[in-house]
Amino acid sequence: MQREFRKLAASFRAAFNGLARATKNERNFRIHICAVFYVLFFAIIGKIEYVHYPVIFMCFGTVMAVELINSVTELLCDVVSDRFDMLLKAVKDMAAGAVLIAAVGSGAAGLFIFARFDIIRNVMISLSENHYHALLLILSIPVSVLYIAGRKKG
Repeated sequence: MQREFRKLAASFRAAFNGLARATKNERNFRIHICAVFYVLFFAIIGKIEYVHYPVIFMCFGTVMAVELINSVTELLCDVVSDRFDMLLKAVKDMAAGAVLIAAVGSGAAGLFIFARFDIIRNVMISLSENHYHALLLILSIPVSVLYIAGRKKG
């Protein structure tokens, strides 16, 4: 039993190490992290219905998981050959296409949830009446840009 627990703990450590590496080295993964922040921010101040939160979290999970798979695919292709290869390019392009499909599908789901008059009204009222919300939004933009652009692969 203790051995199984150690194996389970090791697999969780490996997963968290992978997430940390992706966060440090993959710009597009950081973009998705920032998108999660903004979607949750607008969901909260827009007062979306609770029934929509599972859809939002499924979209987050899907896009970020596919982005990780895309990153792994790129790394493996780079290990296989450091020279240009049309087949490896096709593999990388298809993996990137998978991210695009997941992101577009998630964006469409987001439009159905957020593009409603009451949600938009709630956001506008919250930003105009609650200065902390407006300040958080304004200050988060340069922080997000620096977070996304500020790291180098390594």
